[in-house]
Amino acid sequence: MLGRLLKPFPMSIIQKAIHLREQTLKAWVNKVENQAAKLKKEIEP
Repeated sequence: MLGRLLKPFPMSIIQKAIHLREQTLKAWVNKVENQAAKLKKEIEP
């Protein structure tokens, strides 16, 4: 099913899109972890 939907797109475009999504996800996770660490420092004496 998914293969039929993706047939018009070249594989390189699909791989780039997946790679970009992974990068933004990693960046977002890092951001959240940094904010959590800052909050922890503020809360703990």
